[in-house]
Amino acid sequence: SSSSSSSSSSQKLQLDTFENILQFPPRDREAIGVASNLQRRLQGLANSGDCRRCWLQKFHCVCETCVPLEDEDDGVVHGADADKDADGGGLMNVNRLFLLTHHKEICLAVDTAKLILASFPSTSQLVVSGIGREFQPAMGEMLDAVSNAAANNNNNKCLI
Repeated sequence: SSSSSSSSSSQKLQLDTFENILQFPPRDREAIGVASNLQRRLQGLANSGDCRRCWLQKFHCVCETCVPLEDEDDGVVHGADADKDADGGGLMNVNRLFLLTHHKEICLAVDTAKLILASFPSTSQLVVSGIGREFQPAMGEMLDAVSNAAANNNNNKCLI
């Protein structure tokens, strides 16, 4: 006989099957399908021993050469954009950088967007399309930042 916790656990592992997805409310099905796909991709990355930061094979890992362009403690931007003033552009006026990506781009070695996350670890946030704010806090943070930036006349700037 199986316990209810093991049946609940096996249900979580089989979210991508057609019959199980129908158990969930229609408004949640896309997010559950996307999350299930992400889980498979991340598990494949772990199983192959690839780098979890740059998504490359360990032999080709670029993490040691991809240094942050900001100070992780205070988010101050370094490098080419560091000397630009408030009206001169650059990233000095950006409080948050949201990297909105399709779930099929996660864990792809050829996807270079992950370098943005590595370059701006304090400022950037990965947001996966298809998963709403109720299942992904980063989506809620991005939507709130956009709403606040519009309401505050862009005093709270964010890039998406």
